[in-house]
Amino acid sequence: MAILNLNAPRIQPTYYGYNPPFWVGNRIYYHYKTDERLIKNDIMQLILTRPGERVYNPGFGTIVRAILFEPLTAATAIQVQLNVQQQISLYEERVTVNSVNVTQNADYSLLTIAVNVSPNFNPAVNYLVEVNIPTNH
Repeated sequence: MAILNLNAPRIQPTYYGYNPPFWVGNRIYYHYKTDERLIKNDIMQLILTRPGERVYNPGFGTIVRAILFEPLTAATAIQVQLNVQQQISLYEERVTVNSVNVTQNADYSLLTIAVNVSPNFNPAVNYLVEVNIPTNH
């Protein structure tokens, strides 16, 4: 009979992934990522993907790129915040979303989305993912 020790430390999972290949001359290089870097990269990819852009996963993505050339009103900022939070919660089971902030700089040329998340395997840690998107008005 096995005895379960509830006081034993939890084992932190390690996540592995690769960025798309990069060509240097005639050679392909894959950039290997783990844990925090991988999670941040995956959240950034989710934010920058339009719904319908991924084959076999039409719901994956956010409305961020669709609203780039619209004025950032309070209502639009709230819409983006809710959409980003909902999509991360739906497609990224490794993290819990703590906050999403959407801001635009003074001359309206840069949209910044700052996402604060905590990995589910260590809720005391916070990761900040910032996506800066030029709007070129």
